[in-house]
Amino acid sequence: TQYFLANRHRHTMLGEATPRSTLMLSAAAPLMLWLLLLFAATVCVVESRPRWRSARGAHGTRASLLVGYQVCTVAGNLYLAVAGCAWFGAEVPATAADRLYSDLPYVRKHVLAPLVAHLASDLLLYLSLPELRQPALIAHHLLTGALAHLATHPVPYTHHYILFFAGAAELSNLPLGWIELCKLLPPVRAASPGGYSA
Repeated sequence: TQYFLANRHRHTMLGEATPRSTLMLSAAAPLMLWLLLLFAATVCVVESRPRWRSARGAHGTRASLLVGYQVCTVAGNLYLAVAGCAWFGAEVPATAADRLYSDLPYVRKHVLAPLVAHLASDLLLYLSLPELRQPALIAHHLLTGALAHLATHPVPYTHHYILFFAGAAELSNLPLGWIELCKLLPPVRAASPGGYSA
């Protein structure tokens, strides 16, 4: 707690004009736009395929929207995984206090801001598509977004650990993206039963 209070006092004394969390949110907005543009481009590509135009998800949603969601979310997961893994081998802060309270601009720019953009775009799609509208997913994304905010406000917190838990750990979500797409779209599962059951 002493380190936290000293760090908070130091940031107050520096007179930071813009809180770190506000900077993170302003960095996340263009990233969210890029993810949604990727979603729209994927939807257009899938819609251009006659075979997929009539395909529907379990609740009647067009296949193009579900594939667009999955491409968008896997792209976000991949970026976070690469950003988290890029720091492996970096010098580890010497003390526990430094590992908890060090401000790592790399984490804010390449993990937390993209995480918020990824969560926000996913949340928008969860609310829009019936197959994805599950209270547990929505609650998970809201809580994770709140934790990302707490990692920057009122002082930096656990940036060293965020590299793994919000970065490198996203590697595990990449194969799960295929499995989720197969669950959402029965035609995909039928087209590659071996890939789904593996």
